[in-house]
Amino acid sequence: SDYEQFTVALLESRLWYGDGTRELFNHAVDQINNPDSPLMQAWGLFIFNRLGMLSIRRYEPGSYAQSIVASGGGITHSLIHNLPWYGALLQGVSIHERSYTDALKDAAKRRGKAFVFLDPPYEGHQQSLYDVDFDFDEFAERCHAVKHKCFIMITINDSPANRERFKGYNMFTRDVHYGMSDTTQGELVICNYELDGQEYYLK
Repeated sequence: SDYEQFTVALLESRLWYGDGTRELFNHAVDQINNPDSPLMQAWGLFIFNRLGMLSIRRYEPGSYAQSIVASGGGITHSLIHNLPWYGALLQGVSIHERSYTDALKDAAKRRGKAFVFLDPPYEGHQQSLYDVDFDFDEFAERCHAVKHKCFIMITINDSPANRERFKGYNMFTRDVHYGMSDTTQGELVICNYELDGQEYYLK
């Protein structure tokens, strides 16, 4: 909501720390765990997500990835200058952290007037990458229960098990670049509707 002040805070950080340093990252971790204000917690999260190892979601100083800055990433000017545009776009949007089951229930009540995007953990990595227990069969069943009442899009790792769970849905794969490696991985996109111009967007 305070996107202008947020943008200014990040630009000031960039004046002192350039694209990012370990010192800046450690300060960001402090603000995530013990924030001076909601604005500073958001600032910390932005810095963490730009300078932290992508496979680690624990807010600790040891998650810093110097290689991101060395390869031209970090808190670049272009990223910061896009924030006011995104901030204006999201005014009036309500964002909640809650269970996907609640989101599906709310969407179903709207009877075809709601869209739900679901990005569950990658199966086989739910503990190592996400530190959660996740029941993929239950997830699929809950999606099936409301698939005629709302629009659903799911992104998940491509596997025979996931293809079987969502048999009958519209599916395609896309190449996704993960983390600091040079490799890409096929990600399965699952929809309960047809995508207009699907082939165009895949190219």
